[in-house]
Amino acid sequence: MYAAYFGLTERPFSLAPDPRYLYLSDAHREALAHLLYGLGEGGNFVQLTGEVGTGKTTVCRALLEQLPPDVDVAMIFHPRLTSVELLAAVCDELRVPYPSGTTSLKVLVDALSQALLDAHARGRRTILIIDEAQNLSARVLEEIRLLTNLETTKEKLLQVILIGQPELAELLARRNLRQLAQRVTARYHLRSFTEDETRRYVQHRMEIAGQQKPIFTRLALHAAYRLSRGVPRLLNTICDRALLGAYATGQTRVKEAIVRRAAREVLGRRARRRRWMVATATAALLVAAGGTTIALLASRGLPSLGAWPLRAETTSSTPAPALVAAPLEPASPALTLATILGDPAVTADRTSDGEQATLQIGELRVTLPTVEIERFWDGPFVMVWKSPVDGPLPLQPGMRGRDVVWLRRQLGVVDGRAAPAGAGEPYDEELKRRVAAFQQIESLMPDGIAGEETLARLAAATPGGNGPSLTTVRR
Repeated sequence: MYAAYFGLTERPFSLAPDPRYLYLSDAHREALAHLLYGLGEGGNFVQLTGEVGTGKTTVCRALLEQLPPDVDVAMIFHPRLTSVELLAAVCDELRVPYPSGTTSLKVLVDALSQALLDAHARGRRTILIIDEAQNLSARVLEEIRLLTNLETTKEKLLQVILIGQPELAELLARRNLRQLAQRVTARYHLRSFTEDETRRYVQHRMEIAGQQKPIFTRLALHAAYRLSRGVPRLLNTICDRALLGAYATGQTRVKEAIVRRAAREVLGRRARRRRWMVATATAALLVAAGGTTIALLASRGLPSLGAWPLRAETTSSTPAPALVAAPLEPASPALTLATILGDPAVTADRTSDGEQATLQIGELRVTLPTVEIERFWDGPFVMVWKSPVDGPLPLQPGMRGRDVVWLRRQLGVVDGRAAPAGAGEPYDEELKRRVAAFQQIESLMPDGIAGEETLARLAAATPGGNGPSLTTVRR
């Protein structure tokens, strides 16, 4: 439809696996190298994981193109099978004959074992590739492991590549599968594209489709990266819809606003609200369990901002609330952001006509036309933090007990003053002054009362504290 309009020979972002459009990012090349290394070492199992749409199947196809001609490959794409069904599927892939209608596991294992021995005698290797392997049951995985026990004095007769989502790594970490996990000779977790890789990927596909001059603007590519999070499959869908949108509106280039509109159509607003409902329900359950502080921060979906500030003015400094539960009604015009580890609180208010938004960042207040805020807004998140104290908050003068002891001890680490020997020392005026001094250093209201934000900052400021933090989890 839009291809001829842009001077293209075909749609560049079709989800069909056309080998002409193959693009291997640095991560894809590294994943491919891990697979080839694992197979070259003659190991039993090789594991490739990655989130949905990151290109695991692309790496698999690239691997198939690099395998030598003396390799037989069996590929299983739908592994929600019983042990008998899976072995029958492998036999079918390798053209191994077995009695029709058999349900005997032993008959299938014997037939497959003999076929592997015959292939080895002819100088051939056999590789089994299982996609979506996170759906395999533990029993089926164990059956596959037993099948790989067949070997000569020098090499294994069957090598297995397990490809799946991150849950696959969790599955193989189970204690009852430890024997299989110990046989994995190469593991790789495939990440999504970086922004530079996203730009090169889009340009690569556009050029293959016949692009003569850039159609996506720089800001459009930036928006495509942020909205797709660098996930190739999602990136394809957004870019395809953006090209269609530009064609429908008679524009010769794809601009940022078109990409954002395309992403809204692809991702949908209802899905975003559902995520918030889940997050809110989770927070409520955690609060009900007791002793946990929750911060909920919600995006109100401000329109894009396309121009820089029209006016800026300073205002008196007023402390932002530490933890904010933003209203979830879709009609609300306000967006409140708050962080508790040194970042300034930001409040954005949108005018009733949606044409302008006012940001307050510390003492600075800025009013802008509506185009740019979304570009720098990464969406909602939920912070779950276990409070270091057990009793009611805030801690204030006159209180005593273990929580006050903890407060004195943590302050002692920060300001170097030793805590009194007596465990029953009350929250006195001296402690109030020390708390106020710490609050002033942390740019909090120096009222000498230790509330949630003060405790969070204090926990984060001490070695081994349990302050909120972001951590990369490798699966």
